[in-house]
Amino acid sequence: TLIRGARPEPLWEDTPCAARRGHLGRMSVRIAEVQLGAHADSAAIAMVVCWSAPAKLNALSPAMLRRATGAIEQANADPRVVAVVFCGDPASRVMSSGADLDAAAAEEADGASPVLDFMLAVMRCKPLVCVAIHGAAVGMNVTLLPHADLVVADSGAWLATPFGSLGICPEFAASKALPAMIGHQRALRLMLWGTRLPADEAAALGLVTELVQEGAPLSPLCPEGLATAALGRVLERLQALAATVPRAAETARLFRKMLRDATEDKAAAERLAEQELRVLRARVDEGVPMEGVALRASRL
Repeated sequence: TLIRGARPEPLWEDTPCAARRGHLGRMSVRIAEVQLGAHADSAAIAMVVCWSAPAKLNALSPAMLRRATGAIEQANADPRVVAVVFCGDPASRVMSSGADLDAAAAEEADGASPVLDFMLAVMRCKPLVCVAIHGAAVGMNVTLLPHADLVVADSGAWLATPFGSLGICPEFAASKALPAMIGHQRALRLMLWGTRLPADEAAALGLVTELVQEGAPLSPLCPEGLATAALGRVLERLQALAATVPRAAETARLFRKMLRDATEDKAAAERLAEQELRVLRARVDEGVPMEGVALRASRL
């Protein structure tokens, strides 16, 4: 079900939207394996997970999160995978506009929890977690960043977490992880006030590892149809790692585990993510966030 090669034809994993909620079109995840080259004793690949719902600014539906969770599980089981790389379909002007709250509310009401499953899968991911941001990253795509090991953004990109304006709470253990990274006041300004954070400021705060100029030449490593300057830079960094580090996938996994074990209480983070999601569900059940969805979309 995965595509191999330096420039693989992308795999569309199409999932219909919830028609009962009035959605139009199809929402998808595109997944591709990118060969990073081989050291003398081991091959190395990156698994690219691309949010692809351009008509909805790559908003994340429950079906998309389930597909991404499955991709992480496949990556964990494949010893060649150095990193899982999240990005957005360049057909949309932003990496992702965040969770599709309308679709999520319908799914969560059925007792499923693809949002929590995805968050826990990221926290437990064995390969490196990388993120490539073009245009903008919103909501869950920002609260993902403290759990990532490499984040590259376009120089003109921005981040936003409009939880306050939607009347909901943070998720992904962000109520602890974001203040720990950028400080209480900055985190509150980002999450409660919904203030946009330019990529250069995010880099200064440590949320973004590296900036790449918009319009920079696109790397031939990018899978067909998914090329952005940010994704190309991520793949180039991973290729350089594979070329210089013996047993690159094994070594990268070891470093991720050791650094995460030393700097965070994973069990506490998972409990917090579950607690945040319970509060968020209660707010969604009250119908609070639906009032802000159209306003958020208009601001993008």
